[in-house]
Amino acid sequence: MPKYIFLDTWVLSDYTKAEYVQKLENFIKSNDYTIVFSGLSMAESYNPGWQGGGIEEQGARVASFLGNQHCVIVRPEKVQKFEGHQFPGQVDTLPIEMDLDTIDSPDERVSEILKVLRRDPALLDEGIDIEQWCREYEAFKKQWLTDVQKIIENSVKQGYLIKTRGDRYKTNSEEKREEFLRSLDWRLANQSTYYSWQDTSIMRGIRFTNLCLWHHYISPPPNQIPKKSGSDIGDLFQLSLLPYCNAFTVDTKMAPTVKLALEEFPCSCQILTHNELKAELQIT
Repeated sequence: MPKYIFLDTWVLSDYTKAEYVQKLENFIKSNDYTIVFSGLSMAESYNPGWQGGGIEEQGARVASFLGNQHCVIVRPEKVQKFEGHQFPGQVDTLPIEMDLDTIDSPDERVSEILKVLRRDPALLDEGIDIEQWCREYEAFKKQWLTDVQKIIENSVKQGYLIKTRGDRYKTNSEEKREEFLRSLDWRLANQSTYYSWQDTSIMRGIRFTNLCLWHHYISPPPNQIPKKSGSDIGDLFQLSLLPYCNAFTVDTKMAPTVKLALEEFPCSCQILTHNELKAELQIT
């Protein structure tokens, strides 16, 4: 299986600039990484005012960078759905939508990415419209904090969670916590029929996402209340890809949550925050 690295939007935005891009390319190639690029990352890279951006416009930089690397396109929601479909079997290989290596030349790969980011008329005729993706994503973000609060309140009513103080919750036992996590796993797997006793942790992307949800919203570390925002939904979806990756970049806000989740999740993925990536790239 390829060695996968997920590059968050802040990496593609900041480190594809002229002063850093060669260092990033060298890091990717020296480690023989294949970049994981998601539909969410595509939407976050979209610039509706791209016509006035020149050669350093973000979408152009992202397309040029990805088109010259080994890169696969994935959709986190489909990864989650596939894990649910394969259960009780375990998914060991990252399900991908497209391998850009199947397009012969780097110039063609760059062109295909730009067609999406520039809303090419031929793609619009096929129903591929990045502006529509962005609108849908914005709607999800606006609704997310309400949705997660409903999940928590419903779990209290069902007896999974007990409210303690502030915005913190707990369970009566590890067994009850596992029941709660399984209920979340089945929710993401989109399965209407299931048995609560089944071990859903083999749906690794789904389980890791829900461990992050636990540590970010339900039981954060003592004396620490993570900052919450609607954009968390994007981070949580992307994090379902982490178990399939060898390296994964995370922003400062989500890094503590991710590292806590990894303490109870068997995975050898390297986590790279801003400072850790700068160290790898030897940027002072």
